[in-house]
Amino acid sequence: MSPNDKGQDVVLTGSTNFISWRRETYIYLAGKALEGHIDGDIEEPMETSPDPSVSGLVRNKSSEVWRKWRQNDMKCVDKIRKRLSNDIRDTITITAKELWDLLATRYGESTGYTRWTTLRELVSCQMSHMSDHTSFGLDFSHTFAESTYPSRTTESLL
Repeated sequence: MSPNDKGQDVVLTGSTNFISWRRETYIYLAGKALEGHIDGDIEEPMETSPDPSVSGLVRNKSSEVWRKWRQNDMKCVDKIRKRLSNDIRDTITITAKELWDLLATRYGESTGYTRWTTLRELVSCQMSHMSDHTSFGLDFSHTFAESTYPSRTTESLL
């Protein structure tokens, strides 16, 4: 990041900070007018091939429109990559939209780990003044097992 780039430098380290990373990074990219590259509003320009033997749309890398799109897409990729941990950054070499979607799938989707983390945080908030979880009438290990592995019983997971 250059000294002129103000804002919080949130580095994505995994699922645990994806939500805050995504929010801060989106705001940053929107401030640079690059958010269209990650939300799908600005797609890669394609055109009909001048070669009649080629059907469908193709990239025209010599077109000014495509070169401008590519330049802005690479700016977006660069700004996202600078906000990734080294372990994550080393695995990424794609367009801004593909990168954004990949990170959302990998770290933002509800996984067993994120469900368990969320449930654990919820339980700790609810039970902060209680000494016994049975006061709530809840068995959280069973709740976690059903939300993560709906076809399995709690006993098979323990």
